[in-house]
Amino acid sequence: DRSSAASDVYKRQAIDSALNPNSIYSELSKFLKWRKKQSAMMNANCILNINGDDTQISFDRQSDDQTLHCNFNFKTLTASFKEI
Repeated sequence: DRSSAASDVYKRQAIDSALNPNSIYSELSKFLKWRKKQSAMMNANCILNINGDDTQISFDRQSDDQTLHCNFNFKTLTASFKEI
């Protein structure tokens, strides 16, 4: 059946993409692993210093033992996180 064959092709392409270290899947996996190790990301009980405009937003996420400065740039579609 043609639809099953097409589905198999898409599944194989998805698996190949996920195995590529430069793929979005790989990047997301790395980010999620990093995030799980950051108490300010997982257990933040306070968000401070919120600033932003049409192109970016930044704030500090604070847990009991960590503060992360988070910046999201909507123009470049990038994010950065710095422990402070």
